[in-house]
Amino acid sequence: MARNSGLVLIVDDTSDTRDLYALHFQSRGFRVVTAQDGESGVAIALHHEPDVIVMDLSMPKLDGVAAIQQLRQQPLTKQTPVIILTAYPPHSMPQG
Repeated sequence: MARNSGLVLIVDDTSDTRDLYALHFQSRGFRVVTAQDGESGVAIALHHEPDVIVMDLSMPKLDGVAAIQQLRQQPLTKQTPVIILTAYPPHSMPQG
């Protein structure tokens, strides 16, 4: 069981995916915040300082790779673990 204070940020442009991941983490005792694109994901991460970020790669405004690069440049989030969950097939993953 997760500690009650654990905060997960879910960044995905598909609302059904965000809802599914949120339900999964909440049912295990985590608090959840969500963002619908990389740009808002970075802003929310800097504001809420989550314990872990679940990141999609293909999103509008700022894709997951660019969002992670921005997060790594910020003192508040440079050490935050990021889990990449995406629909990309392994051979077509963006390099970066």
